[in-house]
Amino acid sequence: MSDDYKLETAIWHEIPNEENAFQADQCFCFGYNLFDDLLNNAKWIDYLFLLISSRRPSRKESILLEKLAIVLANPGIRELSVRASMNAGVAKAPSASVLIAALSVGSGQFCGARELSLTMDLWRRNIRLAQIDLSFAESEEKGIWPVIEHIPGFDPHSIKSAKSVEDCLKGLLEYSSGEHLKWLADQKPKLELESKSALSLIGVLAAAFCDLNLTGEQCEYLFLMLRLPGAAAHAMEQKYLGWRKFPFFADTVTLENPPKKKPLPDIEALVRGYLNEPK
Repeated sequence: MSDDYKLETAIWHEIPNEENAFQADQCFCFGYNLFDDLLNNAKWIDYLFLLISSRRPSRKESILLEKLAIVLANPGIRELSVRASMNAGVAKAPSASVLIAALSVGSGQFCGARELSLTMDLWRRNIRLAQIDLSFAESEEKGIWPVIEHIPGFDPHSIKSAKSVEDCLKGLLEYSSGEHLKWLADQKPKLELESKSALSLIGVLAAAFCDLNLTGEQCEYLFLMLRLPGAAAHAMEQKYLGWRKFPFFADTVTLENPPKKKPLPDIEALVRGYLNEPK
């Protein structure tokens, strides 16, 4: 094959089959043989970390990412991306459409992947400062995103963190060898006082992702992928329960010009007519 038609990648290498060049005899991911090294020795979470970051995780990083995966696997029915998948599911949309709905809503600046990345930037800047600075100026290369309307990592509708947020911070701190979760736990009262709002779950997750020594972009991808199991589960459940048990359709969907009800036929007249018909 000409070099003009070869893909350039440092991630993946294949040794083709001699009889069929479209099939691979051996596959390597960053030098690790997929079916010899990884299949026999790696955990799924280690392989995921390797694919995203190009490096093998440490034991602590592997455990922390696995715990993050548990937290993220089902954001719950109050979460907007799960609600999007439930709407798609109850409407009997294809599986791919259900997941696309969850990804689209879960990618944004309110409890989404974009807010996660912005919060990671905020924590990394503040941990180097002698005092808390929550002033926030987005980069000029923000692209499609509008100006964010709240301080990343905080819930603008609350002044006291939910118990689930505090439990998550305490739980993840136990599995981290980094400095960001510890810093966040120590500074939480001061941060909430300065922001006049409660630390959100995104704020805790951002600190945990910082402790994995990954970039904001890498963590956005992980965040989005790890949230899909719950979206799929709730979508399937609502599909089989049906739209009549889904409260957001029956109460809000009305027809401006509903079809007129047809009068019921006179069954007795129909029967008499049938009996009197000549055979």
